[in-house]
Amino acid sequence: RHEYAMRSDGVPCGNIKKERMQGVYPEFAEDRYVSGKHGEFRFSGGVWQVRDSGSTNGTFVNGVRIAPGVQTPLKRGDSLKIATLTFTVQ
Repeated sequence: RHEYAMRSDGVPCGNIKKERMQGVYPEFAEDRYVSGKHGEFRFSGGVWQVRDSGSTNGTFVNGVRIAPGVQTPLKRGDSLKIATLTFTVQ
């Protein structure tokens, strides 16, 4: 289990993408089902949001696949699945 602190100042929010450098979210680089440009996190209006960029394997909030291009708000307790990786919003 891994935990990440997502801060409202924009660090480490940003792109969910496969990068071979070990960055803030090394699991994205290790998971072959995360797309090259999978999506993004954004903090706006006091709320964290996730957007899928039309990835092949999808992004799911509470088991429901989110539509590509749509900013989807996240709240405490939500289950966030990016390809094969599952996170719980704390």
